[in-house]
Amino acid sequence: MPDKLAANGAETMPAPSSLSPAKRQPAPQTLYSTADIIKALHATRGRVYLAADQLGCNHTTIYKRMELEPEIGAVIAAERERRIDIAETALDRAVIEGEAWAVCFTLKCLAKDRGYVERQEISGVDGNAIQIVQVGIDTDRL
Repeated sequence: MPDKLAANGAETMPAPSSLSPAKRQPAPQTLYSTADIIKALHATRGRVYLAADQLGCNHTTIYKRMELEPEIGAVIAAERERRIDIAETALDRAVIEGEAWAVCFTLKCLAKDRGYVERQEISGVDGNAIQIVQVGIDTDRL
């Protein structure tokens, strides 16, 4: 675990002599600055595993740093929101072009209040359960 972050955001380790022999760990081969991680996340559109591959580290390195640096998590969230916007734009384009799958999907998701649902859910007064009263039938009169 890094001792602290340097001014440029790179992880630093304590000097080996400051650790007892039992606590000494080999220094990591590569240290990643916050800026390096953010750059890789932007390049991969927020995909953590691909960013880790690009940096040459494990994905857990990025997740651990995200706990220390909220800015990293904010970049991941922003990139995912951007991806959702792109998907919505593509869906909108497909609806405008009359693609049946897109029209159906949009109506099922956005027009439930107009009756476009897979199943209709019915409830009683104020959303409570429907009261069912069983009435006996006089079969002699039939």
